[in-house]
Amino acid sequence: MRVTQTESLDKMEVAIRECVDHVSAQPGHGKWSDAEWTKNLKNALATLGQNHGFRAYASSAELANQGEWLFDLTWADEPAGFLRSIPLALEMEWNPGGVDDDFQKLVVARAQHRAMLFSFPPGSSRRLFIDKLLKNVQTFTLSSHGDRYLLGGWVEELDHFEWYLFVTEDEGGARKM
Repeated sequence: MRVTQTESLDKMEVAIRECVDHVSAQPGHGKWSDAEWTKNLKNALATLGQNHGFRAYASSAELANQGEWLFDLTWADEPAGFLRSIPLALEMEWNPGGVDDDFQKLVVARAQHRAMLFSFPPGSSRRLFIDKLLKNVQTFTLSSHGDRYLLGGWVEELDHFEWYLFVTEDEGGARKM
């Protein structure tokens, strides 16, 4: 499985990135607890999904249509009450030690967009951290051509998110023989 980093965000990925960056630029964000970060981001992203005609599922977000379902935040395209697609599966994890487990949920997700918001470990190699996450995609045998992963890593020292977009280029990951 080849996974390529690209700068070619689609319209939805641009909207997600802009939404998250807008929340992270709010006054006082530096004093927010992890729970406040999560709630503020979920509410903003739930509203974004609803503005695109999707139902938003998220716990601890009063602006979501319903509580959490499958992922920390899920956008569902449900015309007439039937699930047609998952436009967004999103996980958030502010403890760097828990990012890998949450990212694996996205690896198995069947969604048009998979997004992960997390905090980089202070003073760590951000590239090595990202490479470790991508190894999950490369290894998973059910990865599909065109799977998209938008990663937003909070860099405490720089007080902003760094963004990465990766797209798979072929079918399936490493295979055991």
